[in-house]
Amino acid sequence: EVYSGVSAALSSRADDSPLRVCSGKEWYRYPSSFFLPPGATPAFYRAGFDGLLPSPFSAPPPDGSRAIHAHFNDGNRDEPAAYTSEDRCDVIVDLELPGD
Repeated sequence: EVYSGVSAALSSRADDSPLRVCSGKEWYRYPSSFFLPPGATPAFYRAGFDGLLPSPFSAPPPDGSRAIHAHFNDGNRDEPAAYTSEDRCDVIVDLELPGD
C-alpha cells in the first residue's frame, strides 16, 4: 500500500527526469520495481540491514533471473557496492516502528 501511494505521487509529477527511489531496512516489504512509474529506479541505502540485497536483472527474461553475479554469496554476507548514499536518493521509503 505504501509503494502504490509512492508510485501514484511520482506518476503525477510534471517533471519526467529520472528518479532514484531508495529503501532502507524495509526493502523486503517492497514487492517489485514494477510498481514504480517509468523513469524511476529502485535503490538501497544503509539503514540497519546487513545481508545480501537483491540485484537488478542483468538480461531480458528468462536469462536475467538466472544470472549469478560475482558478488552473490551463499552466506548472505553484505555487499557494500549494493548501497547508494542517502544524498543520491530522490525519494526515501522506509518504516520506523516503536522500539526501532
